[in-house]
Amino acid sequence: MSDTPSRSTAPNASGTDEKAMKVYAEAYPIVAARRSQWDQLLWQVPVLTLTAQAFLFSIALAHDTTRTARFIACLLSLVMTVLSLT
Repeated sequence: MSDTPSRSTAPNASGTDEKAMKVYAEAYPIVAARRSQWDQLLWQVPVLTLTAQAFLFSIALAHDTTRTARFIACLLSLVMTVLSLT
């Protein structure tokens, strides 16, 4: 026997292709919505990280902030930096 498929195993144009197209047509919006959510999340995380670091730096660099508050703000900023890189 040869390894090449015969013509009888190929999908016919009437039934199998139409069913597959229906499945693809139903699945595409779901996959597109997932991709859109992933893209939004991909851009939101860096923006939120930069916003948080700007807030922490404003605390750390203020002239009326205590040493303890500066240390905590710097420590949190470093933690945010490490977490955003991984």
